[in-house]
Amino acid sequence: MSIAIATRLPVVSSIKGRTAAVAVGLVAAVTLPQAFHLLGAATGVGPALGQSLLPMFFPVLLVGLLAGPLTGALTGLLAPLLAYALTAMPALPLLAPITAQLTVLGLAAGWLARVKLPVAVKALLAVVISWVARLALTLSLPGVWEALAAAWPGLVAQLTLVPLIVYLVERRYGH
Repeated sequence: MSIAIATRLPVVSSIKGRTAAVAVGLVAAVTLPQAFHLLGAATGVGPALGQSLLPMFFPVLLVGLLAGPLTGALTGLLAPLLAYALTAMPALPLLAPITAQLTVLGLAAGWLARVKLPVAVKALLAVVISWVARLALTLSLPGVWEALAAAWPGLVAQLTLVPLIVYLVERRYGH
């Protein structure tokens, strides 16, 4: 199987569209974790809900796949920083590794958006690349493997829901 670089632009290719994608991605990346936090508190699950479903990762992956590498990387870079400034989440010890991981996730998803592969494969590769980057950056920190093991429900959800959304958007807007 050969991997060819497509010549098409991302679905969201105008400056105005990319700016909107970053804005919507940032709003979602800040509000989704808060919603999961409240739901976890209401159900007695606590923070484990957000730690396992990774709600901040969804919008970054989606923005990267729809708007390209720089837009995805910018969303990934700013999302945890903005969330921390507004909500003190993620916790300070996790801020740097999650910021690096989300930046890599957005960049990888955006780059892979141009590759001729099924969108589910693109999402899977972007997620794997981001976790490899986080592991490489934080291998000496305790809890990395536990975080990855706890995140499997979110990884499964990302790899099913995000490709479906991308497929629907591409189908609707002509890609």
